[in-house]
Amino acid sequence: MEDKKASVSYDYISVDPIKNFYEKTVYEIYTYVDKFLELRYKQINDKIDAKVELKLKQIKMHREDIAKKEKSLSVKWKDFANSVIFVLFFFLIGFAFWKIYQKNKKVLKEFYSFSRNEEMIIDGLKRDKQKLLYKIFNSFSLNDVKKFVLAEMGIYKVNNNDFNEVLNNIQIKNSQTPTFFRHIEKYDIRNNFFYDVDFYNINYSIQQYSGSRVVAYTADGKIYKQTVIAYYSHPVPNLNQTHLTIYLTNYLPQLTFRSIQTLPQKELKKLINKNKFILENKDIYTKYNFAYNDELSFVNFFQLITQNNYIKWYDYAKPLNIFNPHFEKTSTGFIVYNKNYKYYNNVLKNTSQWFLNLVSSKDPETLSIDDIKKEIIYHIYTYIEDIISNLTLVFLNKYLASETYTENKQFSFDYSDKQNIENKASEIQNDLFFINKLNKNKYFTLKTEEPARDCIYDSFKKEIVGNGIHFINLEQWSWYIEEKIKTVKVDSKAGWVSVDVYYDDYIKFSESKTIIFSPNFKLKDEQFINSLINDKDDAMSIYETKDKQLIYTVSQHKLYWNFNLNDDSDRLNDAIEIIKDFNNLFKEYRKFYSLEIDSEGVFVFINEPNAIPKNITLEMLSFINNI
Repeated sequence: MEDKKASVSYDYISVDPIKNFYEKTVYEIYTYVDKFLELRYKQINDKIDAKVELKLKQIKMHREDIAKKEKSLSVKWKDFANSVIFVLFFFLIGFAFWKIYQKNKKVLKEFYSFSRNEEMIIDGLKRDKQKLLYKIFNSFSLNDVKKFVLAEMGIYKVNNNDFNEVLNNIQIKNSQTPTFFRHIEKYDIRNNFFYDVDFYNINYSIQQYSGSRVVAYTADGKIYKQTVIAYYSHPVPNLNQTHLTIYLTNYLPQLTFRSIQTLPQKELKKLINKNKFILENKDIYTKYNFAYNDELSFVNFFQLITQNNYIKWYDYAKPLNIFNPHFEKTSTGFIVYNKNYKYYNNVLKNTSQWFLNLVSSKDPETLSIDDIKKEIIYHIYTYIEDIISNLTLVFLNKYLASETYTENKQFSFDYSDKQNIENKASEIQNDLFFINKLNKNKYFTLKTEEPARDCIYDSFKKEIVGNGIHFINLEQWSWYIEEKIKTVKVDSKAGWVSVDVYYDDYIKFSESKTIIFSPNFKLKDEQFINSLINDKDDAMSIYETKDKQLIYTVSQHKLYWNFNLNDDSDRLNDAIEIIKDFNNLFKEYRKFYSLEIDSEGVFVFINEPNAIPKNITLEMLSFINNI
């Protein structure tokens, strides 16, 4: 059991959720991000941020020295003058300016020598600055920042996911729109839990293509030309992303409802005139409307105080562009659909790729901590504000805001937050458990074709062998594009003619992948290390150490670990030894797999299982079994 230590009190959120929850959390996001970074600075070196600023000032100073020197020596003018004199040499006139030419040349040589030396110094300072930035930012993911900020708000990630709680709330049985999960995280808030969920639905749209050709025809004894256009329609697959918050509840399990399009005033007046049922505060229908299954339960849920809270939230949230009109209540949960999901993908990853992308897109000379902090804030604020907005909508009902949730029990409530966190390791390793893992890191890539859409993981076949070891075969698939030609018959003035229409055919393809998983060696909560052979050198960890052997090991095995492992040298060394021994034993096949060790166990992700002989795969299995 873990005690909650948060800067937000949840005892009064049922009274005024906007003031006592939304404003007390969202307004502090910047402060919590700063706190996270301050802890990172102290973990490395108390003054590392000052060192970065010093490097920036030194770079700027040397750049200004070059500019001052250039101006004082009139470099641009002398360079131009010598260019003109050089041209005049061809007309013999230039020799009259020989002394000026030589004098200018000497000055230019002096400047360019000075400039080269200054540029060398600047390049060195840039490298030093980049190393400092890497030490700070290349050891955590945006997901780490998100979890830290939420924890400061009293919202804690828990590991014991019960994926059935998600499946029970999301209707995924419609085979016409199959669902493929990408991300599922469970959080403790107050005396309850919610899930942060992301998934794809697949559907097809029709893309129209066209082609043309010029044909000749005869009319009235003359030859004419006509451009004939043909059209062809072809299906295109789309992965529609959905991101949502599921708040668990036992309140009114017989009631289900969903938000729908608001009623026009004329329709509302018709309902009133016909004495049809409507809620007491009629203003709610100018902002919301609902489809529900049980009128009595619906009235019970939307008591007058709840109606007023919903109206108040709309008036507060709409001008801030944070109002989310899409939500529903199921028998076991309250679901709010997020609207900014396109910005979430970087936050869902468990890597520092966000930082590497930023470094590659910015000027290394001017890139500062503030620039990187803005990038962090941009993603974290958007993500967390959406979660907080969703939960605020939930808490508009005082019974949901005060509920003490226990699965499969009757509704109960308490106005004080008394529930501790049972943050034990997940005991359920089903398909969703592994999909969650795969989508946080890019361990598998499709090799046979270039995927035209994001990848899907499917067809899991799991076998438990030895000491609780999981041996899993699965399929990773997507579509690739092949340009094809469709010949279309078109009626023209020249008669029926054939026109070739070029179109993109999306062809589904898949590759086999393998996972070996052992729950028998684990790191502590949120600790993480991997060995990803396809990573670039800059994706590896930069570790503050004078141990040359360790530095060599990091380079050889492409090791990356997050900041949570930096202060646990014993556990870090144990994990490195496991990875090193495994890689050394199977070095001939190193390019075909990756390793990860975290708080849930040891994972071997084999990207090309067909490239590894079966007996070698069995040896890998035996190695993992003996850890």
